Parts: sequence; C-alpha cells; structure tokens
Amino acid sequence: MICRDATRIDPGDNHTLGARTRDIVRLLAWQFSKPVIIANLIAWPVAWWAMRSWLNTFDARIDLGPLPFVLAGMLALVIAIGTIAYAAANGRLLATPMLS
Repeated sequence: MICRDATRIDPGDNHTLGARTRDIVRLLAWQFSKPVIIANLIAWPVAWWAMRSWLNTFDARIDLGPLPFVLAGMLALVIAIGTIAYAAANGRLLATPMLS
C-alpha cells in the first residue's frame, strides 16, 4: 500500500481537478519560496556575526550594512522561482503523472 501525505496534492492531480496552470505555478512558487525565506532569516544573523568578526581583524574598518544579505536572499529567491518557471515552460509541471 502506498502512503501519501493527505495535505499534499501532486500538480498533475491539481490540473486534473480543474486548477489553472497559473494557480499551480503560484502554489509551487510559494511552496519553494517558504523554505528559502526561512533559511535566509536563520542565516542572516549568523552570516552577519561571522562577517563582522572576520572584518574586525583588519586595520581598515568598513560598515557592514544589510544590502549584501538582502541581495543574497533575493538571488536565492530568484533561483527558486526560476526553477519553477523553467519546469512550467518545458511542460514538466503539468505532465501526466503516470507518464513522467
């Protein structure tokens, strides 16, 4: 017997149940974005502390603002959403589950 999480629905099942492609892509983009956002919120303070400690060892001091962290988080989010867009553009997202 196959056990499946009752709260997860395969994109092919959503499409079979009448969901639009746009809705499926939006759902998957949100599901991919949540872990990326949570990982960034955890990593930013750790990275800030490590970079501040390392930069303080140099004679020339520079301010460490939030811009590098925000840019890194945005890049990670763009990569995650780009992965979904690539899969949707190639038709893999809505392929028949039995054939893919």
